[in-house]
Amino acid sequence: MNESTAHLSAVLARLGVTQLPEFVVRPHLASGALVRLFPEWRREPFPVFIASPPRRHMTARPCAFVDRAVELFAPFRARGEARQAVSGTMRSEGAWRLE
Repeated sequence: MNESTAHLSAVLARLGVTQLPEFVVRPHLASGALVRLFPEWRREPFPVFIASPPRRHMTARPCAFVDRAVELFAPFRARGEARQAVSGTMRSEGAWRLE
């Protein structure tokens, strides 16, 4: 399976173990429905990219989406859960890297 809701459903049904993003499992860890098996182990963060045309060719909605995505990923960077990145900066090809 490569779909997080399917993984979450399976692990909540006690069908095995999984590795899911923190934001997916946080409420279930807090409620006690899930437990962290290896608390000392963390997966390496991986980049998230948004591909778009250059910003000068974007309408307001895509610009707002990119701005919001950068805002949503900011707490992960602040907690050190993401490596140094070019977060929120646009590359010349129109690919945004959010890490």
